[in-house]
Amino acid sequence: MGIVLQRGQVSIEFIISIIFVLLAFIFLLGIFYQNLLFDSAYEYRWRAQNTADEFASAINNVYLLDGNAALYKTIYWNEPLYSVSLGEKSVLVWWNENQFSTSPIVAKVVWSVTDINGPLVFRKQNGVVVVGYE
Repeated sequence: MGIVLQRGQVSIEFIISIIFVLLAFIFLLGIFYQNLLFDSAYEYRWRAQNTADEFASAINNVYLLDGNAALYKTIYWNEPLYSVSLGEKSVLVWWNENQFSTSPIVAKVVWSVTDINGPLVFRKQNGVVVVGYE
């Protein structure tokens, strides 16, 4: 003899199985969303660190050259709410309100730029590196 099922019993079992599948889907969607937020924060940190390294590398290279050397470099940090500043012996690239990436520099720097996007000139004048435009 086979199993005899009532129509209502099949419907309830089907609804319960659909609910479990939907709960699993919602749980996995939550994990995916959390990882997506983590990845975007990691990307900002990585781009900020890359920009800080570019500035520090240009400043340090010009400082180590002799005489009145100059280096032309195009740098883009096109983030409207973030900024680049100089510390005592480092370049700071701010990528969040209280978070920044830094890269060390060995030279005294005169910062004479307001917008860092585009071509910049790194010049060594009297032992000081001047960052400016052409």
